Amino acid sequence: MTSTSKTIDLDGEFVPYVIARSRARRKTIAIRLEADGSVLVRAPLRTPASEIETALRLRKDWITRARAEISALPVPLPLATRPTLPYLGEEVPSVDGLPSVTDFEPLSPHKRRPAAERSDEAAAASLAGWYRAAAGLLLPPQVAHRATIMGRSSQNFRGEQHPLH
Repeated sequence: MTSTSKTIDLDGEFVPYVIARSRARRKTIAIRLEADGSVLVRAPLRTPASEIETALRLRKDWITRARAEISALPVPLPLATRPTLPYLGEEVPSVDGLPSVTDFEPLSPHKRRPAAERSDEAAAASLAGWYRAAAGLLLPPQVAHRATIMGRSSQNFRGEQHPLH
């Protein structure tokens, strides 16, 4: 797959777009709006640039409306600076980009790094690790309880696939 970055003038609004050309058997042009307001165009390998620009001009109203909606959205705070984070259906205080829950700490202190030392991607990875560790502590007792109710051993649930899959 090859890609090319370009800009198109849609009635005075200059819109950046990326053309991703595919060697696969794609037969249509697909237009997708990205979170940053840029446009991704997927097209067959030999589609002329003029045909892609025509497709963009035909979708001009949708593109400008959707870009306006995106620009009106509030900019989310970086994970490391959010005052609260979701946890078990509630918003809990955030400390160094991780939920701060009373009497519960799934990560050992040496795995925590101050938020200022992490990029937003590293903060997201750290948060995902925190949630996985929390699930590893919270789910086994719940699975064991429900297994008892069903008359089964909770060990049967680990790695077992549903019979229909």
